[in-house]
Amino acid sequence: MGVYAFRSKHAEYVKVGHHAGGDAWERVAFRGFNSCVVPRELRGRTDATDLELVAWFPLLTRKDEGAVHRLVSSASSKVGEWHTATGFEEDVSPELAKRDRAAGGDGSRHAECNLEEVLQRGKRRVRRSRALK
Repeated sequence: MGVYAFRSKHAEYVKVGHHAGGDAWERVAFRGFNSCVVPRELRGRTDATDLELVAWFPLLTRKDEGAVHRLVSSASSKVGEWHTATGFEEDVSPELAKRDRAAGGDGSRHAECNLEEVLQRGKRRVRRSRALK
């Protein structure tokens, strides 16, 4: 379990959410955030290639994620779980770091996540499942 933050490459928004796996890219690699509420300018532009992983805190929980979202209550600074980049930098990111330290973490582990490895694992799973049919 962990809390991630993905920055859009198309508009000044950052998506904050949680994922039960060991690599934040697993959450978005095959389906993006297309089923989530998104800002209008990001509709259809939330696949892995549209995003940059800017934070991954594997020690944080769904409870931490919810608390962070509640910090930014202004409707003008977020849409669903998408925060403005400014709101993220000023409010959300420092709170994530503080909660990570309290949980015994030593900062974001996003550099350890690897989209290409996640995609390769997914391809192997598809090949194995086809072979079983």
